[in-house]
Amino acid sequence: MSPSIDKDKNTHKLKNRCFIKENSSSSNKSLAFKGLMDSATVSAGFNFLQDSPVVGPVVIDLVSMVIPRTAYDFTRGHAAGIETFRREVSSTVNAFILPGLYALGVGWLINAVSKNKAPNIAIDNASVDMLTSAWHKSGGDSQKYMEELLKNIRATNKVSSNPWTEFPKGRIKEFAAKAAGVIDNIPGSDIHKVEKELIELLGAEKGIEVNYKCLNGNAVKVSTSVGGFLKNATNMAQKVYKINPLNMLGKISEGIKSLNNKKALLGLGVATGIAGILQYTNRLLTEKETGTNAFVGLPNYEEIKNNKQNEPKNENHMGLWGAKIGSSALMTYLVGMSLVGNKNPVTIAKFFTKPAEVLKSLEFKGKLPTLNQMKALMGATFIGRFLAASDDNEMRESFFRDIFGYLNLLVIGGLVSSGTAYGLAKSKGLDLSYLFKGEKIPENKGFAGKLMHVLNNLSQKTHAETDATIKKLKLDEKTAKAIKGVSNKSALVGITYSILALGTFMPWFNDYLTRKVTAKKSKNTEPEKVSKLNEQEKSRKLYKKNFDKNLHLVEETLGSLNRNSRSNSSIVVSRDFLHKQFFTNRA
Repeated sequence: MSPSIDKDKNTHKLKNRCFIKENSSSSNKSLAFKGLMDSATVSAGFNFLQDSPVVGPVVIDLVSMVIPRTAYDFTRGHAAGIETFRREVSSTVNAFILPGLYALGVGWLINAVSKNKAPNIAIDNASVDMLTSAWHKSGGDSQKYMEELLKNIRATNKVSSNPWTEFPKGRIKEFAAKAAGVIDNIPGSDIHKVEKELIELLGAEKGIEVNYKCLNGNAVKVSTSVGGFLKNATNMAQKVYKINPLNMLGKISEGIKSLNNKKALLGLGVATGIAGILQYTNRLLTEKETGTNAFVGLPNYEEIKNNKQNEPKNENHMGLWGAKIGSSALMTYLVGMSLVGNKNPVTIAKFFTKPAEVLKSLEFKGKLPTLNQMKALMGATFIGRFLAASDDNEMRESFFRDIFGYLNLLVIGGLVSSGTAYGLAKSKGLDLSYLFKGEKIPENKGFAGKLMHVLNNLSQKTHAETDATIKKLKLDEKTAKAIKGVSNKSALVGITYSILALGTFMPWFNDYLTRKVTAKKSKNTEPEKVSKLNEQEKSRKLYKKNFDKNLHLVEETLGSLNRNSRSNSSIVVSRDFLHKQFFTNRA
């Protein structure tokens, strides 16, 4: 499970799983073209993966990680394949699907035992402040409420020194009336049509920002998507504002924010706790199924399983725990770096000492987990895998697989997909604004510098955004076809890269290293085994010589004890008994 992030100053996007969209449900239809990579079918497929906030990431994860990793590890043994399948699927479900359900469940439970119940709505606190103030300023009128918000909305939709575009003032009243129709349940109103039109008017689907001055004088900035903005605005109006008097909205809004904090703390606490024990549970299940707690990736695992041997005591116990602690610290640093957007360890350490700031960065903004939440949960999952490692081999495999996966999330995946789109756009002579948005690339930078600028300061447009660009600029069919082709090809390269690098190469590389390390260890211990066997053989021969030398004394003694016996059988039996008990066992 390991997506990649493309980031600009205002939004983070999962990109190498490639097209995951946060809190958005655009229904834009792709333009139809004749080529394979720019055909309607391919575009529709990528659009679906991009526009589906749950199915998209799950499908990409299954294709690029779960299936190839499981398939490879089945070549290492049945137990290894089963454990890999459980490991990959459980982490995906816990990070992508369940956090929102945990939060809703926590909210329901709190309301069930609390006297002061608050609406259990999936929305962030900044949006609550902004929307409540806008409703007050509008006097409870749905259209004026939407006008108040649209006056302060802007979006990134081009590549320039100032990439921000405000909502066209001449269209505010007209569009606000359509959005108000959704709020007031006017027949014929459709939020998906309204969303599509807003994307076309802004020229953007993501990278939306609303800067708003609230009634209390505080300024808030809400970074979201078109879908997230409309859903929050309409949900709050329908479920809170329209059914409560104006003088009660302030108290209700404070209750929602208080509940949000509890949901973030407890809901994510549950998700994080589960993430941390997933691999422990996975290994316990394997042990129950196989009868051994040894690492399933060992080359001689089947022999160990058949003999019901447990993991031998690690000779370098402190070294293993040192590796666990060091790897966990590195993962914590990477998580902090991704949340703060700064690589300075001091800045990251200060961030973790401010619980309110950490909680704010991890609050829920919708029914689905945010990207920050997924980054934190994946970090917790990987740390849990480090701590669950049974020996040096499992620790090493987990380190390479999961640290590389997280680096892919932060940097590498974005370089692959964005770099591919950038290179294809340049080769076809396309304006970068057709495919990207953000700060203009400085001319004095070389290729590497420009590529890093693309990664850090530009974000690749979604399919809905390229459709809006084509329509707004009235581009000809040939140019539009080239734009869609580049978008689809860069997406395909991203998926292919994930399959090859994370799903295929990494499990092979880990298997190769484990075989090499165990073979080397076995070779190094072979002389010691031979020496031990030689000593045992010398001891055996010496004992036999001494036994045979003194055997007549034993027989003479036994004979004297049996002189009155009717036969000598007792002597023979005693001799065989002594030989068996002392010679055979001693040898």
